Amino acid sequence: MILAQTDTWFAGGPGPVIPPMEYDNIRDFAKKHEERGDYIHKYGFTLLDQNMIKDMLPHGPFIEVGAGTGALANRLAHYGADIFATDSHHNHYDFIVSDHYYVEKMNASKAVKNYPDRTVIMSWPTLESRWAFYALEVMSPGQKLIHIGEGRGGCTADNAFHNKLRKEFTEVDHIPIRRWYGIHDNCDVYIKKGRKK
Repeated sequence: MILAQTDTWFAGGPGPVIPPMEYDNIRDFAKKHEERGDYIHKYGFTLLDQNMIKDMLPHGPFIEVGAGTGALANRLAHYGADIFATDSHHNHYDFIVSDHYYVEKMNASKAVKNYPDRTVIMSWPTLESRWAFYALEVMSPGQKLIHIGEGRGGCTADNAFHNKLRKEFTEVDHIPIRRWYGIHDNCDVYIKKGRKK
Protein backbone atom coordinates (compact mmCIF):
# COMPACT_ATOMS: atom_id res chain seq x y z
CA MET A 1 0.00 0.00 0.00
CA ILE A 2 2.69 2.55 1.00
CA LEU A 3 4.90 1.59 -1.93
CA ALA A 4 2.02 1.95 -4.41
CA GLN A 5 1.00 5.31 -2.93
CA THR A 6 4.60 6.53 -3.14
CA ASP A 7 4.78 5.42 -6.78
CA THR A 8 1.65 7.50 -7.44
CA TRP A 9 3.17 10.50 -5.63
CA PHE A 10 6.35 10.36 -7.72
CA ALA A 11 4.19 10.11 -10.87
CA GLY A 12 2.45 13.39 -9.99
CA GLY A 13 -0.42 12.18 -7.84
CA PRO A 14 -1.21 12.88 -4.17
CA GLY A 15 1.26 12.06 -1.44
CA PRO A 16 1.02 8.82 0.52
CA VAL A 17 -1.30 8.48 3.49
CA ILE A 18 0.81 6.58 5.99
CA PRO A 19 -1.14 5.01 8.86
CA PRO A 20 0.48 4.20 12.21
CA MET A 21 2.52 1.02 11.89
CA GLU A 22 0.69 -1.51 14.03
CA TYR A 23 0.24 -5.22 13.42
CA ASP A 24 -2.27 -7.72 14.69
CA ASN A 25 -0.32 -10.85 13.82
CA ILE A 26 3.00 -12.15 12.55
CA ARG A 27 1.71 -12.50 8.94
CA ASP A 28 0.84 -8.81 8.85
CA PHE A 29 4.29 -7.96 10.21
CA ALA A 30 5.99 -10.20 7.62
CA LYS A 31 3.99 -8.59 4.80
CA LYS A 32 4.97 -5.07 5.90
CA HIS A 33 8.59 -6.15 6.37
CA GLU A 34 8.61 -7.41 2.78
CA GLU A 35 7.03 -4.14 1.60
CA ARG A 36 9.73 -2.20 3.46
CA GLY A 37 12.41 -4.17 1.60
CA ASP A 38 10.82 -3.36 -1.75
CA TYR A 39 10.45 0.30 -0.71
CA ILE A 40 14.12 0.54 0.33
CA HIS A 41 15.27 -0.91 -2.98
CA LYS A 42 13.26 1.67 -4.91
CA TYR A 43 13.31 4.80 -2.71
CA GLY A 44 15.85 4.30 0.10
CA PHE A 45 15.54 3.87 3.86
CA THR A 46 13.65 7.05 4.75
CA LEU A 47 9.87 6.69 4.67
CA LEU A 48 9.02 9.82 2.68
CA ASP A 49 5.88 11.89 3.16
CA GLN A 50 4.88 15.40 2.14
CA ASN A 51 4.70 16.80 5.68
CA MET A 52 8.31 15.88 6.42
CA ILE A 53 9.45 17.35 3.09
CA LYS A 54 7.58 20.63 3.67
CA ASP A 55 9.00 20.90 7.21
CA MET A 56 12.53 20.52 5.83
CA LEU A 57 12.18 23.30 3.23
CA PRO A 58 12.90 26.30 5.53
CA HIS A 59 16.34 24.84 6.31
CA GLY A 60 17.58 25.01 2.69
CA PRO A 61 19.46 25.39 0.44
CA PHE A 62 20.76 21.81 0.65
CA ILE A 63 23.63 19.51 -0.23
CA GLU A 64 22.66 15.88 0.24
CA VAL A 65 25.46 13.38 0.79
CA GLY A 66 24.95 9.63 0.44
CA ALA A 67 21.87 10.43 -1.65
CA GLY A 68 21.49 6.93 -3.14
CA THR A 69 18.44 6.78 -5.40
CA GLY A 70 17.91 10.54 -5.21
CA ALA A 71 14.33 10.06 -3.98
CA LEU A 72 14.61 12.52 -1.08
CA ALA A 73 16.26 15.12 -3.33
CA ASN A 74 13.53 14.56 -5.92
CA ARG A 75 10.77 15.31 -3.42
CA LEU A 76 12.56 18.35 -1.98
CA ALA A 77 13.11 19.76 -5.49
CA HIS A 78 9.48 18.98 -6.37
CA TYR A 79 8.39 21.27 -3.52
CA GLY A 80 10.78 24.03 -4.57
CA ALA A 81 14.02 23.34 -2.68
CA ASP A 82 17.44 24.30 -4.01
CA ILE A 83 19.33 21.01 -3.67
CA PHE A 84 22.42 19.25 -5.00
CA ALA A 85 22.58 15.49 -4.43
CA THR A 86 25.83 13.55 -4.17
CA ASP A 87 26.89 9.98 -3.48
CA SER A 88 30.08 7.94 -3.77
CA HIS A 89 28.16 5.51 -6.04
CA HIS A 90 29.58 2.53 -4.09
CA ASN A 91 26.01 1.24 -3.81
CA HIS A 92 26.18 -0.99 -0.74
CA TYR A 93 22.43 -1.64 -0.78
CA ASP A 94 21.61 -2.55 -4.38
CA PHE A 95 19.92 0.80 -5.04
CA ILE A 96 19.65 2.20 -8.51
CA VAL A 97 21.78 5.26 -7.76
CA SER A 98 20.40 8.44 -9.31
CA ASP A 99 17.14 6.70 -10.23
CA HIS A 100 14.91 9.61 -9.16
CA TYR A 101 17.21 12.65 -9.32
CA TYR A 102 20.64 13.48 -10.70
CA VAL A 103 23.15 12.34 -8.07
CA GLU A 104 26.67 13.57 -8.72
CA LYS A 105 29.46 11.10 -8.02
CA MET A 106 31.36 12.69 -5.12
CA ASN A 107 32.39 11.52 -1.67
CA ALA A 108 30.66 13.16 1.29
CA SER A 109 33.64 15.10 2.64
CA LYS A 110 34.39 16.69 -0.73
CA ALA A 111 30.72 17.59 -1.21
CA VAL A 112 30.54 19.26 2.21
CA LYS A 113 33.76 21.21 1.53
CA ASN A 114 32.46 22.31 -1.88
CA TYR A 115 29.18 23.63 -0.46
CA PRO A 116 29.93 25.17 2.96
CA ASP A 117 26.93 27.52 2.85
CA ARG A 118 24.37 24.75 2.35
CA THR A 119 22.58 22.59 4.89
CA VAL A 120 24.00 19.07 4.76
CA ILE A 121 21.46 16.25 4.55
CA MET A 122 22.44 12.75 5.65
CA SER A 123 19.62 10.25 5.33
CA TRP A 124 20.45 6.89 6.88
CA PRO A 125 24.26 7.12 6.62
CA THR A 126 25.78 3.68 6.11
CA LEU A 127 25.98 1.54 9.26
CA GLU A 128 29.51 1.15 10.66
CA SER A 129 31.01 3.25 7.87
CA ARG A 130 33.19 6.31 8.54
CA TRP A 131 32.12 8.56 5.65
CA ALA A 132 29.45 10.32 7.73
CA PHE A 133 31.93 10.99 10.55
CA TYR A 134 34.47 12.48 8.12
CA ALA A 135 31.76 14.69 6.62
CA LEU A 136 30.95 16.07 10.09
CA GLU A 137 34.65 16.82 10.61
CA VAL A 138 34.85 19.10 7.56
CA MET A 139 31.59 20.95 8.16
CA SER A 140 32.03 24.64 8.91
CA PRO A 141 31.05 26.21 12.25
CA GLY A 142 27.49 27.47 11.94
CA GLN A 143 26.66 25.05 9.11
CA LYS A 144 23.42 23.11 9.49
CA LEU A 145 22.98 19.34 9.32
CA ILE A 146 19.78 17.38 8.87
CA HIS A 147 20.31 13.82 10.04
CA ILE A 148 17.62 11.26 9.27
CA GLY A 149 18.35 7.98 10.96
CA GLU A 150 18.63 6.15 14.22
CA GLY A 151 20.72 7.31 17.15
CA ARG A 152 23.74 5.79 18.85
CA GLY A 153 23.43 2.01 18.96
CA GLY A 154 20.96 2.06 16.06
CA CYS A 155 21.30 1.18 12.41
CA THR A 156 22.93 4.33 11.01
CA ALA A 157 26.54 5.55 10.91
CA ASP A 158 28.94 4.55 13.70
CA ASN A 159 29.68 5.49 17.31
CA ALA A 160 32.33 8.03 16.28
CA PHE A 161 29.69 9.87 14.22
CA HIS A 162 27.18 9.89 17.07
CA ASN A 163 29.80 11.00 19.62
CA LYS A 164 30.89 13.90 17.40
CA LEU A 165 27.27 14.87 16.78
CA ARG A 166 26.61 14.97 20.53
CA LYS A 167 29.77 16.94 21.38
CA GLU A 168 30.20 19.35 18.47
CA PHE A 169 26.63 20.08 17.31
CA THR A 170 23.55 21.69 18.83
CA GLU A 171 20.10 20.37 17.97
CA VAL A 172 17.87 23.23 16.78
CA ASP A 173 14.82 21.48 15.33
CA HIS A 174 13.03 18.13 15.30
CA ILE A 175 10.94 17.27 12.25
CA PRO A 176 8.21 14.66 12.80
CA ILE A 177 8.45 11.68 10.45
CA ARG A 178 6.62 8.43 9.82
CA ARG A 179 8.42 5.19 10.61
CA TRP A 180 8.25 1.58 9.62
CA TYR A 181 7.27 -0.73 12.47
CA GLY A 182 10.27 -1.54 14.68
CA ILE A 183 12.38 1.27 13.19
CA HIS A 184 13.44 4.15 15.44
CA ASP A 185 14.64 6.84 13.05
CA ASN A 186 14.25 10.57 13.59
CA CYS A 187 14.76 13.69 11.51
CA ASP A 188 16.77 16.21 13.53
CA VAL A 189 18.36 19.50 12.54
CA TYR A 190 21.70 20.53 14.06
CA ILE A 191 24.13 23.42 13.83
CA LYS A 192 27.86 22.84 14.17
CA LYS A 193 29.26 24.68 17.18
CA GLY A 194 31.97 27.31 16.85
CA ARG A 195 32.35 30.71 15.26
CA LYS A 196 31.67 31.22 11.62
CA LYS A 197 34.79 32.17 9.66
